[in-house]
Amino acid sequence: MKPLFFSSVFSIKNIINKKIKAENVFITLLFVCLFTSCQSTFNNNSSTPGDDLPPSFKRGINNSNFSEDRGPCDLQQGSAVVIMYHKFDESYKSTSVTIEQFMEQMEFFKNNGYTVVPLDKVVSAAKGHIPFGKKWIAITIDDAYKSFLKAKPILETYQYPYTVFVNTEAVDKQFKSSMTWEDLRSIVQSGLGELAAHSHTHSHLVQDVSSEQRQRDILFSVERIYQNTTVMPRFFSYPFGEVSNNLIEEVKNMDQVAARSFQFFAAFSTQSGPVGCSSDLFTLPRFAINERYGVINDLFKIKMNSRHLPVYDYHPKNKAICVEQQVNKIYLSTDPKIDLSNMRCFASRGNKAHVHVSDGLVTVSLEQPLGFGLSNPNDIRERVNCTAPYRDGRYFWYGREFTILKNSAECDNK
Repeated sequence: MKPLFFSSVFSIKNIINKKIKAENVFITLLFVCLFTSCQSTFNNNSSTPGDDLPPSFKRGINNSNFSEDRGPCDLQQGSAVVIMYHKFDESYKSTSVTIEQFMEQMEFFKNNGYTVVPLDKVVSAAKGHIPFGKKWIAITIDDAYKSFLKAKPILETYQYPYTVFVNTEAVDKQFKSSMTWEDLRSIVQSGLGELAAHSHTHSHLVQDVSSEQRQRDILFSVERIYQNTTVMPRFFSYPFGEVSNNLIEEVKNMDQVAARSFQFFAAFSTQSGPVGCSSDLFTLPRFAINERYGVINDLFKIKMNSRHLPVYDYHPKNKAICVEQQVNKIYLSTDPKIDLSNMRCFASRGNKAHVHVSDGLVTVSLEQPLGFGLSNPNDIRERVNCTAPYRDGRYFWYGREFTILKNSAECDNK
């Protein structure tokens, strides 16, 4: 196991695309810890865990504050796994899968009791409108790269529904790597594919543009999709997975485009984990699939079989964090009936995470604060993933993703 670990860590330096680079780092660490005899690590700080929580922090299963129309979670409600692809049969292994891998994954779902469902079913279940089905999978594809046309016939063979998140500027400008509007219309006409918004310019919306600019950018992408396909997108995917509380509220409250009534039903990030009863409907998680982590092995199966960990509140509240805030503790409020004595948490870039669990309060203490040592301006995301054994070889899985900024109003600690 040691040679695999060290070769995986050093290979990360060669990953070119930044979009899911951090995910690869601690998914590797997760693989090591799940299949070796890792011991629990606990926070040894002299302060009592939770002493620095704000009075507004909510504990207990009756305090879910994600949606007014959802009651407390029932641990029997189940969950669903949403998977995210980008490219197919291309050279960037961090964002591409081979067609052979893709076929193997679709066959795996077919032969192992999974049901591939449209994205709206997952969102409806997360809202509490319908129950989650057993072993639900939803397939999403970001960026509308032309290489998806290699995978489209496979999905049609299996009759699996899917959603393509489109950054429309690449389509309008006819980038060689992008699908055309004709290609996207064929997806709609197939009866299996749905188009959703991914912004127009695919910019770093939190750090590079103003609130007004990014709202215009997102609404323009919706308008372009509607003008060219007559589809009014229902879902949004954040470029690079970067979010702030302000951006989330803007996406949630958009209500008109092209003089038509309009509203996003939900939005998706790039943090990992299954969707469940306490998921934030406007930062729903997805598992990124690429060539390295697309092999049908134990880790792939663990992710596909993972179970939603109900989290009713968390701190810090904002998903955009300033480096100057020196955030080195993350708190989660969950169901005290869940046995989390063997919970493990993993942070980006090898930052060690120490876990303390007490009566439904999970305290994750980082050895270095979020954003510590970041020098590359493109590396502005940090992740913390937590897993705990459930039963029958399955795991609870919860991920939090932070956008790391400097001197910005977006990262006020609210």
